[in-house]
Amino acid sequence: MKKNITINLCGRLFPIDEDAYEMLATYEQSLRNYFRTREGGEEIADDIEERIAELFEELKQGGTEAVTIEHVTEVIRRLGKPEEMEGNDQPTPDPSPRKGSSNGQRTSGNESPSLGEGIGVGRSSKRLYRNPADKKVMGVLSGFAAYFGGDVLWWRLCYAAIILLSFFGSSFNFLWFLHEHQLYFHLYYWGWALIIAYILLAILMPIAITPEDRLRMKGKEVNPQNLAEEVASQTPDPSQQVEEPKASGCLGCIGGFFTTLWAVVVLLFRCCIYVAGVLITALCLAGMAEIISTEFFDTSLFPNNDSFLNSAEGIALTTEHLLAGQCFDLALFIVLGITAYAIIHGLLNEAKLIPAMPYGQRVVLLVTWIIGFVITGSLLAYLGPKYTKAERQYNLRIREENEALDREANTHDGIYIQPHEWEFLQDNGWSILRDVRCNHRFTTTGQYMNGDREVRYLDNYGRRQRYRAERVDTLLPGTYRLTCAARANGTGAFIYAIVGDGQPIFKEIPATGNTGGDIWEKANEFVHYHRDVTIPTDSISYGNYQCELAEANRHRGYGWNRITFDPIRITKPTVLRYGLTSDNTFTHRNWLGRWFSATDFEVSNVHDGK
Repeated sequence: MKKNITINLCGRLFPIDEDAYEMLATYEQSLRNYFRTREGGEEIADDIEERIAELFEELKQGGTEAVTIEHVTEVIRRLGKPEEMEGNDQPTPDPSPRKGSSNGQRTSGNESPSLGEGIGVGRSSKRLYRNPADKKVMGVLSGFAAYFGGDVLWWRLCYAAIILLSFFGSSFNFLWFLHEHQLYFHLYYWGWALIIAYILLAILMPIAITPEDRLRMKGKEVNPQNLAEEVASQTPDPSQQVEEPKASGCLGCIGGFFTTLWAVVVLLFRCCIYVAGVLITALCLAGMAEIISTEFFDTSLFPNNDSFLNSAEGIALTTEHLLAGQCFDLALFIVLGITAYAIIHGLLNEAKLIPAMPYGQRVVLLVTWIIGFVITGSLLAYLGPKYTKAERQYNLRIREENEALDREANTHDGIYIQPHEWEFLQDNGWSILRDVRCNHRFTTTGQYMNGDREVRYLDNYGRRQRYRAERVDTLLPGTYRLTCAARANGTGAFIYAIVGDGQPIFKEIPATGNTGGDIWEKANEFVHYHRDVTIPTDSISYGNYQCELAEANRHRGYGWNRITFDPIRITKPTVLRYGLTSDNTFTHRNWLGRWFSATDFEVSNVHDGK
């Protein structure tokens, strides 16, 4: 069942099928577009419409009740010949005789000798379009095949092969050459570049919608004959359409599954294209807003860009630099603006909200975009190194200023001590008396004797450093013993004690490194001895601690040794100074290691005879 409508063509009414009407309307609009730019084009189009009405009248008089798509196709083929429209001196006879004429020549009173006068062949250069008539995703590769030539199948296969080779090439043995010469990563980036390029082309390339667009896409002349053939070729003949048989059973289910899967993949890919277009547009608009803000208001919309703006202060800007910077901002603004406009226009056109952009406008925008891009790149190559150097100088100056403020705030008795170390030294009564090549490191954590990584202890690192940390206690009369734990990986580091105004007493730290040590060895002996012996209740804590010492550093210890001074007898209140040092001006021994540590200093009161 077909739906018929009645049209008014040059004052005459004709019943016509709906699909035939669509084909006729498309052809007539194409002809009007074709003749629009020519002198007297409207009159020519009206004459063609009059001729169509005459041919329909002949069909009506011949007993045709309604014009079908076959009739319209035949009329288009007859009217599409250029020799019939160019008003030659020797007109070519129409192969079909017409009423009221001899030898098939037209004798209608409405015939105008001006029909097609001055009309040459409508040549048009080949143009690049997306081909909606033969597309799998967006019709980009089909448009390339029409423009450059070749079967679209090979274009698609090559495109897919390059992407697959880029992403999965590492699994193929024949790519050893690429890996050996470090070329695989370049190939990998080419895969992403092709995907991004496809997305951008899908947004920016026009769609070949009209017959004129399709002719230009194929590089054919835009003339009435080619327009007629193009319109006829794009309209399916209902009589030739045969419903394809559908597979049944298991094959039908498999085919339906893959068809649905492909539709979902295409839909997701299109969504990615649209999302990418929106994101690129947002970035372009943000860049334009940033240019306006920095150029006219001397401020940045993005906090992270402040250092770059402030770095300009470090350049001795000349008039040439200022002019180059303003030209760069202007060129970049034009590039971003054209990009955003083109994407927005393409998305709106894809949504059928606005018509496609005229070709001339596309050419102007493309040429302007290319010029702006070249200028932007050239000025960036000229100004980039200068601003990069200035930004480094600016950041270096800021860092030096911050370091100077930090040093001033954390310098104690002429020695810079980091805040967390100063807090530890103050809490435990330590003072740093010597700091030569100590790298501002006086304490550390991580290798305490029982493996507790949070415990902080005195420590220094360096081959030629001179380090001295000291603590002072006031002792009442009695007998005292000084003990501590220490380790070193070389000779020349000492624990010392000075009673009153006496001479210093030195105990050299054993160079056991960061494994073993007598504290660890004694802990091992305790654990082995009490392996089969129940530890008394009042010794459980002590036993657990010995187990921790034995198990530290994967049962290797950290090299700690117990340092014990002989008992010191005090007969009157006296000051006891003690600490650790590698200062050869104090010990008269050169330091030959790289690091040493000390902790758990204790001055205990002992009874005589013990």
